[in-house]
Amino acid sequence: MDKREHILEIAEGLFAEYGYEGASTRMLAKEAGVNVAMISYYFGSKEKLFEALVEKRTSFAREQIASLSREEQDPWQKLNAVIDLNVDRILSDQQFYRILYREVSLQQRSQLGANLVAILMKNVKGLIALIQAGIKAKAFRPVDPELTVATLIGTIFHTTMTTALAHLLLNGNPDGSSVTDEKFAQRLKDHLKDLLQAHLRPI
Repeated sequence: MDKREHILEIAEGLFAEYGYEGASTRMLAKEAGVNVAMISYYFGSKEKLFEALVEKRTSFAREQIASLSREEQDPWQKLNAVIDLNVDRILSDQQFYRILYREVSLQQRSQLGANLVAILMKNVKGLIALIQAGIKAKAFRPVDPELTVATLIGTIFHTTMTTALAHLLLNGNPDGSSVTDEKFAQRLKDHLKDLLQAHLRPI
């Protein structure tokens, strides 16, 4: 593993443990066994480092969505695969995505927030294109593709990022069973597939 990748790997763990504000560049340099100047050389700033990490974390899903779009496959199979991909991706690293969600939502650092939104929109556009292709193929009824994708993403994030509320809503107890285990993941996938089938199925 080269130095840049090593720094990104260490940074992901620190951001997940301490949050964006709590993980300082000095702390990162110490944990990675490099000097601060090397971090500056590769990334320029902590903001750019975090952006590079988000790009790395989201690029795999983007490539998977693009690959699905190119395949000669039933639009419903593609949609189900996208649901599985997004649920698994977010639940597998919930703490990191909670930090990302916070930075995008609060906009405390406006330029960082804008850059993160631009990275995330690359994935969102792929999802919108997939819905549009299904409509064009007449597998899906004509709907609002952007709001359909917002429903998909919003449901995943609401149930996984607002943990205490999600526990109370889903289990009747704010300290109830985890919303990150395999049983919940399957419950969420099944619900989203049922929801989007009811929404998209031609009448």
